Amino acid sequence: MNETQTACQIPTSLRRAARLAGALLIVWIAATLASAQQAPTLDVTGYNIDATLNPATHMLTATTSVTFTPLQAVPVVEFQLHGALKVDKLTDASGAALNGQRGPNETILVTPTSPLTVGQSYTWTFHYAGALEGSGGPVPGLKLAYVGSPISYLLYGGAWFPMAGYQTDRYTADITVHVPAGYTVIGSGATSAAPAEHNQIQPLHKKKGSAAAPKGCGPQNPCGVIGIDKEYDFKWDKPGFPGTIIAGKFEETSPAPNIHLFTTAANQQYAHDYGHSALDIWAYFTSTFGMPESMRINVVELPNDTVRAY
Repeated sequence: MNETQTACQIPTSLRRAARLAGALLIVWIAATLASAQQAPTLDVTGYNIDATLNPATHMLTATTSVTFTPLQAVPVVEFQLHGALKVDKLTDASGAALNGQRGPNETILVTPTSPLTVGQSYTWTFHYAGALEGSGGPVPGLKLAYVGSPISYLLYGGAWFPMAGYQTDRYTADITVHVPAGYTVIGSGATSAAPAEHNQIQPLHKKKGSAAAPKGCGPQNPCGVIGIDKEYDFKWDKPGFPGTIIAGKFEETSPAPNIHLFTTAANQQYAHDYGHSALDIWAYFTSTFGMPESMRINVVELPNDTVRAY
C-alpha cells in the first residue's frame, strides 16, 4: 500500500486502472531485471540471513549464507548485490576466505579456491554492510531498498542479499531481522518476534550458534549504542521467492482474523477502507482459485519514493 493512494472512496474505473498500472509496473520490473541476465549458471536452494537495520544512520548490516549448486563449470561465480553494500568478508563452508570483487551491473564476482563441481552443493557466507539511503540498485531510476524512518523496505527485487538471478530459481529462507524498539517488521514466511535480551515469545525455531547479542553487534558496533533491541525471525520452508522485508513505526488494524493492515499513524484513518478492499479481493480470489498456502494477508504501507505496489 502506498500512502498516496488514500482516497476513502475510489471509482471502480479508477480502481481498475490503478490495478492495471500496478500490474504493468511489476511486469516492467521483472523484464528490466531479466533483460540483464544470461542463462543461469547456479541453482540457489537456500538462504540464512541475519540482518540489522539502523534507521537513524540508514545502515544495513548483514551476514548471509547462500547454498547453491553449480549448473555449469565456471571459473568465476557471479552474484547480484545492491551497489551500496560493501562485502567485508566472504568465506566457504570450511571458513576459508574467498576472493570477491565488484563487477559490472552491481555484481559480485567470486573466485573459488578450487574448481566447483557441477551438481554439487556449496554454501558460501557473505558479510556486508552499507547505507541504503539514496537511489541505486538493480533497476536504474527505481529505489527498491531503503533503510530509514519511519519506514524501511528491502524488496526482493532490490538485491539486498546476494542473488543469482531474478526469479530464476526457487529457494528456502531463514531470515532474522534486528530493529530498534518501536519498529514492527513484516516479511515472507512464518514469523516470531521477541526482545533481543529477554525473549517473552517462544521462537518458531532456534538458530544454530545463537549468541547473547544479535549478529551485527560487537565492540565496534554495540547494540546498546544504536538501540537495536528487537528481533524478528521469518522461516520459509517451501521453495519460492521470499526476501521482502518491511520495517516501520506501524499501527496494526485487523478488520478480519486473517487480514492485517500496517500503517503509520498519519494514515491509520484509511486502514478501514483498505481492510474492506482486502476482504473483497480475498473473497474473489479464493472463490476463483481456491485457498492459498497461507490464510494470513498482510497489507503494508509503503512510502512515496518507491513502487506503488509490490
